[in-house]
Amino acid sequence: MELVKIATGEPITREQIEAEWIAAQPATVMVPQTVSRPHIVEREDEEGNLIKETVYRDEVVEVEIDNHVGFPLPFNPSDHGVMLVEPTAPPALGPDEVAERDGVENVGGGWQYKWTIRPMTSAEKKALVPAAITARQARIVLSRHGYLPAVETALAAMPGQQGEEARIEWEYAAEFRRDHPLIAAIGAVLELNDDTIDALFIEAAAIV
Repeated sequence: MELVKIATGEPITREQIEAEWIAAQPATVMVPQTVSRPHIVEREDEEGNLIKETVYRDEVVEVEIDNHVGFPLPFNPSDHGVMLVEPTAPPALGPDEVAERDGVENVGGGWQYKWTIRPMTSAEKKALVPAAITARQARIVLSRHGYLPAVETALAAMPGQQGEEARIEWEYAAEFRRDHPLIAAIGAVLELNDDTIDALFIEAAAIV
């Protein structure tokens, strides 16, 4: 079970609740305390002489002390504006979808998270693309999609120094970076757009 704020649905921990409660308490408190204070009383003795005497009388006064109050137990969530919520897994998603918590709802007498599904933003999609994949992963993913023969044929046909360097890169590189010019060249040969190349990199990174 998890704790969320009733007002906003925002998750919160028991430790945060205790810290916020303690921080909200006053640093000092006034408490009643009994003290003895001297008082001068006057009386006459048997000969009529005025006598002053000091007597002590108990009085209750308010004294300021440091507040060492502890968190109240037993812990009752509703006393602190929170409630227990049953964690629920997000719904099944498509390849370009994101699930976000959208408050809570009462199901069968218990509280559960609600989920909202939305399309990924361009930035979120880009964040999934690995910066690099191994040469092995690159060849396997190209083979799975039937691109490998075309890539090798295109590299073999590249003329001049550019072709020589491209073939060296292809044969001996330990990994291929997404932003390397060779990747753009291969994408052009296969007529693949950036989104498709990104998808191939994501798929390749999952190959173990």
